[in-house]
Amino acid sequence: MSSAASSSDTDDECLESLMVLLDDIPCEQKDISTKTARQNYVKTTRTRFFNLNENGKVNYRDATVLGERPSIIIDPKQRQSKVLKIGIYLNYDVPFVRSTTVKAPVFFNDLLKSRHRELLKDYSANENELLVTPSDLSEGVIELKKRDMDLSKKFRDVTCDSWPRFIFTVTSYGPEGFVSVSDDFEVRSKEQGNKVRAQRGFAGKKRRRRTPETEARAAKLRKIQAEIISIGNSVEAEKKKKQEFKDNLKFMREISSYSEDTKYIHEIICNTKMIE
Repeated sequence: MSSAASSSDTDDECLESLMVLLDDIPCEQKDISTKTARQNYVKTTRTRFFNLNENGKVNYRDATVLGERPSIIIDPKQRQSKVLKIGIYLNYDVPFVRSTTVKAPVFFNDLLKSRHRELLKDYSANENELLVTPSDLSEGVIELKKRDMDLSKKFRDVTCDSWPRFIFTVTSYGPEGFVSVSDDFEVRSKEQGNKVRAQRGFAGKKRRRRTPETEARAAKLRKIQAEIISIGNSVEAEKKKKQEFKDNLKFMREISSYSEDTKYIHEIICNTKMIE
């Protein structure tokens, strides 16, 4: 082999290595830890299944889920990235220190939990951050565990606010990466009673006198609600089975593609229709 050819091969290898490094550069080198800094970024990260109160969006942590888990919906442009970093911050101009650090929410999907742990080998993440591979998401949706989020009241002293508000950030990795943010929101344990609402200028609900008829209707309603919850649990169990099948099939497809000995198996798997 000539020295010119050897030099060319070396240059190609160096270029390939540089391109790999470029893919792993996060856009988050810009500051996103304060409210003022985050105002420079687009608000294209959406949230789903949050309630509304007098202050805006809120997650009532102890409320019934009924399949409607609080979720983050990723900007379509960011779904093309190799890796995403999801952050949660107090939406105030406060120093980013331990007392102002919000605990990262918990993924509902076990696959995303495992992927986060795998990605930590190559990427860094703080206590308030999660790592995601967009290819693992369905339509860019990240479902979170409703009850595993820090309460707003935990941060009253550091924000001097009765009901501190949080915000999600999504940072793309790669040369065309960017940062997007969500609307801010509160996290409360449950919806406030009539007395507190009245103090805030909201009318309380009128109490109705109980009668045998209303009690019978209430009992019937409770029975219907129990049936709804039971059906919802059955649906979730089927969804979990379906996702496990898809994950297993994807894993088998990848494994069988590495060897000529398993080429026939790979072709069979590739012709297997994925459950929609």
